[in-house]
Amino acid sequence: MTIYRYRAVSDSGQIRSGQTEALNLPDLEARLAQIRLDLIEAHVRPVAVPSGWGAGPTSKDLITFCLHLSQVTRAGISLLDGLQDLIDDVEHPRFRVILGAVVAAIQSGTGLADALAAYPKVFDRTFIALVRAGEQSGNIPETFRRLADSLKWRDELRSSFKKLLIYPAFGMTVIIAVFLFLMIYLVPQLSGFIRSMTGGHLPLQTKILLAISNFLVNHWWVLLAVPAAIGVALGLLLRFASEGLRADFDALKLRLPLIGPTLQKIALARFSSTLGMLYASSIPVLAALELSAGSAGNRMIYRAVIASQAKIADGLTIAESFEAANLFPKLVVRMLRIGESTGELDKSLANVSYFYDREIADAIKSVQALVEPVLTVFMGSILGWLILSMLGPLYDTISKLKI
Repeated sequence: MTIYRYRAVSDSGQIRSGQTEALNLPDLEARLAQIRLDLIEAHVRPVAVPSGWGAGPTSKDLITFCLHLSQVTRAGISLLDGLQDLIDDVEHPRFRVILGAVVAAIQSGTGLADALAAYPKVFDRTFIALVRAGEQSGNIPETFRRLADSLKWRDELRSSFKKLLIYPAFGMTVIIAVFLFLMIYLVPQLSGFIRSMTGGHLPLQTKILLAISNFLVNHWWVLLAVPAAIGVALGLLLRFASEGLRADFDALKLRLPLIGPTLQKIALARFSSTLGMLYASSIPVLAALELSAGSAGNRMIYRAVIASQAKIADGLTIAESFEAANLFPKLVVRMLRIGESTGELDKSLANVSYFYDREIADAIKSVQALVEPVLTVFMGSILGWLILSMLGPLYDTISKLKI
């Protein structure tokens, strides 16, 4: 038996909601009819998964899931048998429980898309829409192949962006660690010697250095408290902020030096890839735009796509609406216009995604090539200032002694 959450209407026209057990959807309708209710919609209630079992399935788990179902259904193996075989090989405990519940739901008569939709934190709206389109067209193998390719592409994109951030983050960590070591350990040991050698007559830059060192030695906890407080404040602000403030924050990310343009290209590449996949699955353009807008991961781009969706509903083409929203470069708009005129919009969107993929790879290489000398110069400047501030007074004193 499967537990369903349902909405139904009574003979008097009142909407009723609830949950009950049933073998399948026809059995649920029959059970509700016995109490004079007509079923409006029903969803399988998600199975409870112990929260202590760690995080949800990774992108690798989902890629394996899609590749497996694509291969077994293409080979003529039934969906249920394919899922049962996959459950035996899945290592992730939460994902194994979820797949077991999906199998139970399908055995009770629920469609695959509806069974997966009970777990929105694992399978998002775009994923469910594509699976539902595949079920309706009878082309499940191709649907899961496209999903696997999309997930692999996103995983590679995420990995490329992490590479962009890892080197600067590592470099800044090393610089900060060296600076703190010098300021907290080395400078205090040399300060007394410098004062005695110079007779207390120190240049301004040395006084500033010693003041910073003294502050860090006596108030080192500030180094931990301030970043933690800023992080907590930003987290709370974004969590409880209005939608407009979150959109402003996303817009700010796109204007960041060095990484802002790359973030925009990544967002547009994800949007183009998702829209092309949805369009190729025969999902209506307006519905595909709404689903793919969220895949960009940026509220400013989401707003621009939704605005374009309204313009398309009023009669504009996709290329015209995107051009009016200043969403894509002119080259991309031209590619979309060609795709619409030839009836091969999905191929044009694939070309757009490829175009941005190349742009992102080049941008990451350019930023990485720029970051290394910038960090080197920054590190050298700090060390030069420290050396000049510490050894400068000693050199002046020794020079006077020689005279």
